[in-house]
This record gives sequence, C-alpha cells and structure tokens, in this order.
Amino acid sequence: MSDALQPIGGKSFEDLKQTNEHGAEYWSARDIQPLFGYGQWRRFENAIKKAQTSCEQ
Repeated sequence: MSDALQPIGGKSFEDLKQTNEHGAEYWSARDIQPLFGYGQWRRFENAIKKAQTSCEQ
C-alpha cells in the first residue's frame, strides 16, 4: 500500500492547489478532505483540530 495521496474523482493534490493574488499557494480543506479518506466534513474538521493542538504543544 502506498502512502501517496490517491486522486479522487480524477483530481490530485496538485490539481486542487489554488493561488492567491500574491502568488501564495494554498489548498482548501474541504477540497482535499476526500484525498485523506474523509467523507464527512465534521470528521475531517476534528482531525484538523487535533493536528492544530499537537502543533501548539
């Protein structure tokens, strides 16, 4: 099994990349949640909150 993110609906992680007016790249959490295997936003949001808490420690 590969650790690489698998395209969902024909879109890869790079396909979902957005660029703001200053040229900074970013990804929408709601767009990438399926790539991480989350079918429901609330479950992905919980994972994001746990990651934020871990980074703050």
